[in-house]
Formats: sequence, structure tokens, C-alpha cells
Amino acid sequence: MLGHQTMMFQSPAGHASRPLSRQAARSATAFHMLNGLALAIAVLSAASAVFLAYETGVAAASVLGSDAHYQRVRHFAAHSCHQDPSRCFWIAGRPLPICARCLGIRVGVVVGLVGSIRLRRRIVAVIAVLSLLAFADIGLKPLGIDSPNVWRLIAGMALGSLAATLCVCCVRLLWHSPRRWTYDHAIGKWQRLIA
Repeated sequence: MLGHQTMMFQSPAGHASRPLSRQAARSATAFHMLNGLALAIAVLSAASAVFLAYETGVAAASVLGSDAHYQRVRHFAAHSCHQDPSRCFWIAGRPLPICARCLGIRVGVVVGLVGSIRLRRRIVAVIAVLSLLAFADIGLKPLGIDSPNVWRLIAGMALGSLAATLCVCCVRLLWHSPRRWTYDHAIGKWQRLIA
């Protein structure tokens, strides 16, 4: 809460130049809050990508390990996946501890975070269209149409890439906002990103 205090604008050289108005002080405070939020989203996204890559690697390696290790990994993965053997890829006579779609989501998040370093609008559009196809795949299940595991893997990769890309877009939107962040400016950035 600012109260009746006057905030001073710090120039890049570190000299106090002029007092900020109350509205400018609120904008500056909002800007710093958004930078903190963007940093938190970036850190959580990176940590999630590392965890998902590790979990996927452990799940794949557990199939080739001992029965006790395989059962521990399967129990751990049961919290995030239904583990239906008919929807899992099989390696060495055992199903992976995660289904094809969950595997695709995990791979898609990692690929999406790494691939969105050089994010382009067309890539965002392609990922969005592929995600619509993934939702169509999910919507076919109530109609009794079952898709093969390869299609589930691709659909999961599209959804994971979309989630990662949206996180990166949010971080970029919040991180690169101007000093005097305004609502209209943020809406304009989203419109340019989508267009």
C-alpha cells in the first residue's frame, strides 16, 4: 500500500529524477509484481519440464529393470495416469507405466519448452490446430471410436506442446512489459501474438 508516500523514478544511471504520480507508482508496482510472476512461471515451467523428462525416462527404464523397481514406478505413475495396458506401449513384454497420451503430454511439454526458445506466430498457430485435433481425438471416445496408441501419443504431444507454449507466451508477455504497464497494452500484445 503506497498511502501518501511519493515514489521517485530511478533513472538507469541511478539518479532520482522526478516524483511519480500515484497512477504511475501503481503501474510501476504492478510492473514489478508482473516481473516476479513471470519469473515464478518460468522457474515452475523449467522445473516441471525437468521432472517430466526424468519421470518419462524412469518409466521407460523401469520396464527393463527388476519387477520390484517396475512395480514402484508403476505405483508412482498411477497418481497421474490410468495405466490401461491396452493404451500403453509395450517394451520387452511389459506395458510402460504410463499410457501413450500421458507419455505424449510429458514429451510434448519438454519439446514445447525447448522449442519455444525461438517462438514464432506460425508455430503457435500450428500447435493450436494440432491441439484441436487432440481434443477431437478425446471427443471420439464417447462415440465408441477408439484411436490407436500412436495417434494418442501425437495428440498428447500436441497438448503438452500447447501447454508449454502458453506458459512461455505468458512469461514473455509479463516479462517484456513496458515500465508503465497498462491493460490496453497487454491486450494489444495478445492480439499481436494470436494474429
